[in-house]
Amino acid sequence: MGLPGSIKRTEQRLGPLLRMDLPADRERALLIFAALPKPGDVKKRLAREIGVEPATTLYNELALHTFRIGQDALEKGWMVFLFYDPKVKEEEVRQWVKRNFHYVAEGGANPGARIQHAFDYTFHHRAGKAVVISSDIPGMDIALLEDASSRLDRNDVVIGPATDGGCYLLGMKPPTKGIFRDLPWGTSLVYREASERVRRLGLAQSTLPPLNDVDTAEAYRKYLMKKQKG
Repeated sequence: MGLPGSIKRTEQRLGPLLRMDLPADRERALLIFAALPKPGDVKKRLAREIGVEPATTLYNELALHTFRIGQDALEKGWMVFLFYDPKVKEEEVRQWVKRNFHYVAEGGANPGARIQHAFDYTFHHRAGKAVVISSDIPGMDIALLEDASSRLDRNDVVIGPATDGGCYLLGMKPPTKGIFRDLPWGTSLVYREASERVRRLGLAQSTLPPLNDVDTAEAYRKYLMKKQKG
């Protein structure tokens, strides 16, 4: 499968670091997108409801939770790719994440294009199946990630729907066929449209149990209450 131009440019810029010879048996890839937790740059919609500082603190907490899942996956033999904003220095991201992931600058002008770039990139780097997870799902864990991987042994696509109509997990095997490009990201129609595209392509889909994200003031209050209860 030929590489899109953005992937070629990324590989040329980062050189041998990203053209590593990965063991053939490490075919599962976990894809994580993360932005540095700077006030005003993350959770903007939620920040309008609960304030910038609480929203930034929440984002950082949930991102660190996601990185712990990534570490669990790494220890189980997954390749873990951390995609970050190319306008940010990689070293800043590494200092925040503090994990031995593969760090890759994002490619693409919108969420769908960035996800497509990430899938294409990881499949080029020997992944036989890849799963991208949201960084704001407190209920996500390694068991669910392993379940998604197992489902991909029997299906072409696996999707984890969020209760608000979005998706907290997307997984597939190559070729990607642009399934998730140009979806109505940020709306309650993402899961429905993604599933419809899979159906139209004649692919087999498996659906994980729905989980809550934290994108509204009400969801934030529930998150705090659960956190206080331990």
